[in-house]
Amino acid sequence: MDDIDLNSKQKREVFEKYGLAMYYVQCVERSLAMLISSVFNKDFISSSPNIRDGFYNQAFSRTLGRLIKELEMKITIPPNLKENLIHTINKRNWLVHNYFYERAGEILTSKGREKMINELTELMESFERVDNHLESIIDKWVAKIGITNEVIKEKMKKLIDKTKGI
Repeated sequence: MDDIDLNSKQKREVFEKYGLAMYYVQCVERSLAMLISSVFNKDFISSSPNIRDGFYNQAFSRTLGRLIKELEMKITIPPNLKENLIHTINKRNWLVHNYFYERAGEILTSKGREKMINELTELMESFERVDNHLESIIDKWVAKIGITNEVIKEKMKKLIDKTKGI
């Protein structure tokens, strides 16, 4: 890595920040899907594990826009969360469809790349805050139905152990 010139390092950082922003917006999508499937689904708790998996699978196949609309049909979304979700979907769509096209000139200069790094960092942090908000709702629900942190840690350990073999 020491042999890589400054321009190459900066370009890598642009793509790193882009990847992290996309990661966090996907976390938002998954959190919304989990909320819709479980927290705001009156049939979730009383259903069998296979049916619960079906609820998740259906929701995981939906787009972010569809998930937001579905959440709006289930609850009245608080204004600050609704505003953040609208910002998230607009910025997500822009990142996916137009970002690099609109930044074609900036990526060619050091100053432009620095601007992109800052912009992508702000978006990543914004998406992370929205996801943390959604996760806090899930966490409260999980605690309310009696799932302990120990159970969650054990499930996470099994998931991590399962992926170690890949």
